[in-house]
Amino acid sequence: ADSGSSEPALPESAYFTDPSQATQPAVKPFVERIVGAPQVGSGRNVAVTDIGVRPEPTGDGDGGLVVKGEPFEVIVQVENLGERAESKLAVKVELRDATRSQLHTTTHEVSLAPGERQEVSVTDAEPFPDQENGLIVTVGPLPGETADGDNARSMEFEWQAP
Repeated sequence: ADSGSSEPALPESAYFTDPSQATQPAVKPFVERIVGAPQVGSGRNVAVTDIGVRPEPTGDGDGGLVVKGEPFEVIVQVENLGERAESKLAVKVELRDATRSQLHTTTHEVSLAPGERQEVSVTDAEPFPDQENGLIVTVGPLPGETADGDNARSMEFEWQAP
């Protein structure tokens, strides 16, 4: 600052063309715009877009699904909705018994380019025979992923062992 003034000189601002606008009320909406901008953040977003089982389930007449026969297979559609390639993505398949006290878990690794969708066939998932099974499939959430509402899908079915 020059010696003739007690006010320090404000440096030129890249954000506020008028330094008098760099006050608290003007800073708050500016920060909110930055934080809310879609390009800010990690750009990571993966999703489970669909799940199913084979053999094809049939209805039990009461709105439930029945799966009969072997080999049992879980089909998972995963998609990279983010802006960067994701390697070593863990697709986790959980099966819970009717009482929800027992759990069978298996994990498969996939790699997805941005925008890529992949079908994953999981043949080592063990359903609980002759009872209701709760199937939960998850991928992520990844560090920094904010849109994680699509990271899991679930379904229920009864598996009848052959």
